Amino acid sequence: MKKRKTVLTCTLLAAGLLHAQGFQLQYGGDRLQDALGTVNDATGFSTVVRDASETGAKVQIKLLRTTLNGLNAQWFDVAIPGTCFVQAVIASGDGNILLCGSSIAPGRSDQDALVAKISNTGAVLWTWTSNDPLNEEELRGLERTADNGVIACGTFRGGPDSQALLVRISPSGTLQWNQQYGTGGDDALNGVALMDNGFMAAGRVANFSGDVDAYVLAVDLNGSELWWQSWGGIKPDLFNGIARSGANFYLADRTDSYGPLVGGQHVRSTYLMAMDQAGDTLWTRTFGDVAAANTTEGIRKASNGDLVLVGQTGSANLTDGMAMRVNTSGTQLWQRSYPIDNEDVLHDLTLLDDGGFVAPGRSFGAVGYQAILVRKNSLGL
Repeated sequence: MKKRKTVLTCTLLAAGLLHAQGFQLQYGGDRLQDALGTVNDATGFSTVVRDASETGAKVQIKLLRTTLNGLNAQWFDVAIPGTCFVQAVIASGDGNILLCGSSIAPGRSDQDALVAKISNTGAVLWTWTSNDPLNEEELRGLERTADNGVIACGTFRGGPDSQALLVRISPSGTLQWNQQYGTGGDDALNGVALMDNGFMAAGRVANFSGDVDAYVLAVDLNGSELWWQSWGGIKPDLFNGIARSGANFYLADRTDSYGPLVGGQHVRSTYLMAMDQAGDTLWTRTFGDVAAANTTEGIRKASNGDLVLVGQTGSANLTDGMAMRVNTSGTQLWQRSYPIDNEDVLHDLTLLDDGGFVAPGRSFGAVGYQAILVRKNSLGL
């Protein structure tokens, strides 16, 4: 059974949905617009979008500016040379936006790690790239450091297997250090958080069976490795996001090894783990449904310490955007789904002062992928 048809421009998807400023909206034209992160201010939302809307054009970064109710959409180019793939976005702390990903410089075919600071209308304030033509680098997650610089995580590939990558950038965009870490497998980091004495990053590592296990790495403030651990069953398990609440850390994404069983197989479920700063596991939880697979892409700490997660729920090519709220004991407080088109996913979320959240993502319809924004209250409604 198909969902409703794609709406090409900023149009409300359901009449009367705009209550208490809540909305589900689509933006863009054909081919590809994928919203990776949103930053809010007093007058509106600035959403960073991976864009390939023109036939034959390179992938680039655009900024979508809307009002707080998601309307009056304006598009701005983010003028970074080459082909650019944005992967993650956060607020800079001074009214601007920090992003990371990768770029392919003009005349080259390899990817360099990319970190940039832009304004809320897309003006480029500074950029840093690894500028390494001999290797491939990509950054997939970032966080603001205590001095308003950046710690970013991702992958480094200089041979057949990738290594975990951490990069620290100063507030002015200068490289402070760039380190690779390896377990002997194919390693990648997707999210990073601040510890008291360094940084903790979460991702995945290939295991001997050819699947992937969830992977966590801790380093000190200078990038020296403190410890690493991996967890997994007989099927793929990985972490995509990490958030700190109080003294502990919460890592989330998906598991195929645990969760509800159907016909002897585990249904893909949200995988959530709590651990302390020393890497000791406090608890693990799976949240799944025999009728629909769950995956999580973003996790953030709410003002009361709870965890709010976003991702997708569904099966095959019929998925809805998903959000859930979990307390720090691992009890699920609620889970909601948001049907928009045929393949909906929410990548990340920004917590708002009213207790609600706004989450960017993408949907797939008749003309391709379009950017979406979902704004909901503290109950996910």
